[in-house]
Parts: sequence; structure tokens; C-alpha cells
Amino acid sequence: MQYKGTYDISIVIRRITITGILSSLLILTLFTHNNSNNGISNNIIFNPIFAQAQANENSHLFGINMRGYYTNMAQDRDSKTQIPANYYEDSFRIFSQTGINFVRYLFFWESYERDPTAFMNELRTVAETADKWGIKVIYTNDKYHTSSWLDSNKGLGFPHSLFETSPDYPYGTGGAEVEKNVVAKKWWENWYNRSVKDVNGIDGWTLQAEFLKKIAGAVDKHNSTLGYELLNEPHLYTPDQWDKIGKYNTFLTKELRTVTQKTIFFSRQIPSSIFGPQEITPENIAKMAPENKKNVVFKATIYGIPLPNSYAEDRLNVYAKAAQIAGVPLCMCEFNIKSYKKDNMPEIKLNQTLIDLFYQKFRELNAWGWAYWLWNFKPHVNTNFNLINVTENGNIATTINFDYFKTAVSNFKMKNSVFKNSGLTTSSPNINDTIFPTINIISINVTKPLGDKIIVKGQAFDIGTGVKLVQMKLDDGTYLAATPNAGDWLHWTGWVPIKMLAIGNHTLIVTATDQANHTKKEAVTFGIGAS
Repeated sequence: MQYKGTYDISIVIRRITITGILSSLLILTLFTHNNSNNGISNNIIFNPIFAQAQANENSHLFGINMRGYYTNMAQDRDSKTQIPANYYEDSFRIFSQTGINFVRYLFFWESYERDPTAFMNELRTVAETADKWGIKVIYTNDKYHTSSWLDSNKGLGFPHSLFETSPDYPYGTGGAEVEKNVVAKKWWENWYNRSVKDVNGIDGWTLQAEFLKKIAGAVDKHNSTLGYELLNEPHLYTPDQWDKIGKYNTFLTKELRTVTQKTIFFSRQIPSSIFGPQEITPENIAKMAPENKKNVVFKATIYGIPLPNSYAEDRLNVYAKAAQIAGVPLCMCEFNIKSYKKDNMPEIKLNQTLIDLFYQKFRELNAWGWAYWLWNFKPHVNTNFNLINVTENGNIATTINFDYFKTAVSNFKMKNSVFKNSGLTTSSPNINDTIFPTINIISINVTKPLGDKIIVKGQAFDIGTGVKLVQMKLDDGTYLAATPNAGDWLHWTGWVPIKMLAIGNHTLIVTATDQANHTKKEAVTFGIGAS
């Protein structure tokens, strides 16, 4: 199925049923959280930090995610695919000729533990080749399914030395962020509590800081080095871990600042969903930012098509709002298309229209930069990810996906030749607002009414022109306006008459409208039973 410029929007209704009577103590709650950022507006102005970027440091940056060889090896798995002889030279030459500004170069800590010499030699090759071709590099500490210790088939990330000394982490028990992988969950809990240690009793945070300092020691002197990403997509299981990840990022940032003043990136979490039991809200995501935000950028990811009024567009809104609250620029440092079984999304083939749509949305967010996934000499089963093929004689041949990327870069630069990035993660001047607002119902207090009213609380935000109105109605009733808390729609309160709440099923519909008159709808269905 290919996107041809038309789309069909459907509203997904979350059905939540409760039983009880009005005199009971039950409160319907989708999730709760602490609001520590009251008064944050849609027009926060940041310090426009683009250090190390390029001569014109107020332009958007176009990037590509790149994998290597020795820097991408699991400790107990050998690579079945050999790296082309001129992989880095040919790749960076192509990047330079295409107008790509930066590479997000992905490495794994366990790859270093496997072979430190080969690992560091490859990093130096990257830095020297990037210097030669004038490409900036973000050195990203990556992981997938935590570690090959927990997932021996696909996992890659943390070194075995952080697992093998403890009987609490049996080998091969699963490292993905899913319910059944209880060992991985326990390991991450201990990681955030700083109780994971090696055989010498040194805690993991200290060991990781020393590892990242070694990376900086090898490449920081190079003009091509843009900065360092602390950890790609840390796992998050419970709401109390937001603050813990913030303390973790603060510690690593403080340690890195003893050896480098270049840009530091912190990443969004896994799971990638928004709201839900982990309370994935802009305010909580912002808690992951290090305390010292000087020359810090928030990295986010999107693998869905950001059509108007879509879930993928909601995620863009959430990430941009989180960056705004944290007071740092936003990099959409991974984007592409893949299907999600839970969303019943069909397989969609990338085309020029879709990649242009990504660029339009990122431009509208005033993003610091964005990076396509993925430049890799190993082919991926998702053909959308493949930017190159390696020929039989070991040469690199770009694919049609790269042609789409290259055309989008060229067209963007022509259309926006005079545009300057202001450093704000907010609506850009003279840009049409196409992004719909995001609306979320937090709680409906059906059992402890205030007088003759049922209190409804929620969130609404819009990174473009801003929210102007939130309304709600129960069943077939009329719409009633909500009120922003402290003048900010990030948190709002509304009510519906209690007389409308008869025994049976009810549907509450809440809408948010922005200044560009885009309206987003959220619906919750619940039941009231007899005592």
C-alpha cells in the first residue's frame, strides 16, 4: 500500500467501564501525575544552542543514522556480514555531496568490552573521515533489548560484566521492554537505583561515565565531533522512574563536562507510546533532562506517518512540548516508517510524498534537526530502512529510499533558503499550522461530584498556534467549555451536570481546538451500575 496524498482519519475510542454508584468512593482515572510545571506556556523561548553544528548555526540540520562494524558487535555473536573495504570513505563522500550535515553514529558498550582496540580504531576512522568530508558526528551510546546477555539472539547494548556476576540476571531471559521479561525489568529498576555493579563492586553509572569519557578522549579533538548521546531510549516501567532517569542523565552530563563542552543529547524513553500507565506526558519526559542544560538537545523518534489528526502527529506534539518545558532544542534523530501490530497499521512503502511530509512537520516544529534511519551495510527486513546495498565487488550502491531523502534535502533547502531557525521548539514564523492539538482525559470524578457537577480533568497542548478552546459533552448533551488551569491549557478542568449521569453506559467526548481551527476529539465510554 502506498500513500497517494489522501487519507482516512478515524478516532480511536478508549473504552473504560466502571461500576458503582454516585455515593461510592471510586474515581475513574486514566492516569494521575504531579504537575510541577504550572504556568508553562506555548511560547517559551529557549537559549538557541547550536554549538559545533556548522558555520550557519541557525539552520536545520539534516542527518543520517549510521552503523559500523566492530562498534556494533555483540560480545558472544560474530557478524555474518563483512564491512566493505571503503565503507567510511565512500559513505562520508556521499553524505558530503548530498548536503547531509551530520551522522548519528551508533555504538554499543558491549562491543567495546569485546574488543577495545578494534572498537577505538574504528571510532578514530569515523572521526578522521568525517573531518575530511566536513560532516558532523553525534556519537550515540545505543542498546537494543538491553544486552546480548539477556537476549542472545537480537540483544545488543550493556556489557556482560554488568550481569554475569549476579544470579538475579540469568542469561537469555529476555531484554525487551515487555511484560514477560521480568528479569530485564528488575535489572532496569536496579540500574536506576544505582545498585548494578561489576565484579569489583563499582556501580554501573560510574562505569558508564568512564566509558563515555574514553569515547570523548578518542574523538573530542576532531572538528567533526558534534557531541555525545548518553543512552538511546532508556527503558521505563513505572512513573517514579522519570525522576530517576533525570538524575542518571544529570550524573552522566556532569561527568562528561569534565572532558568535553560539546553538545550532549538525552533520549526519549521506551515504550514509545504516549500517556498510559507510565504517564508518558510532556512534563514527565522533560524530567529526564539533565540539570545542566547548557548545550543539551532532546532526541526523539518517530516511525509512524504524521498525517493530520493522527497518533504519530500526537507524538510529535508531545515531544515538542516536552522539549519546550525542558528548555532545550528538539532533534527528531530517528524517523522512518514501520508497521505496528497494536495499531493495525498495514505495511506501507516509503515514497517521496511521505518523506516530504516528515520534513514539513519537522520544519513546522522548528526542530533543531532530523536524521533518517538507517545507513547500514547489512540489509534490513524492513526495506524502508535500507539506504544502501553492497554490490558483489564490495561497492556501495544507494537505493531509491536514499533518492527520496536526497530530493527532500534539496527541495527543502531551495524552498527555505532564507529561513533561520530561531532555536524555539514552537511554531515557525510564516509557516502554515497543519498540526492538530493533542487532547488527553486524565480523570472523570463520577463518584465524588462537586455539588451538582461531575469534574473532568485533562491536558491539551498545541505546538503551533496554541490551544484556544476545550469543550466536552456527555452523551447527546450540549458542549460545555472547560477552563485552563492558571491560564495554561496544558492542564484544564471542566464539568458536566450530574443529572445527566443515569444508570447505564455513557460516552464523554472532549474536543480541543487550536488557533488555526483544527479540532481534536477524545472519547471515553464508561458504565454506571445500580447499587
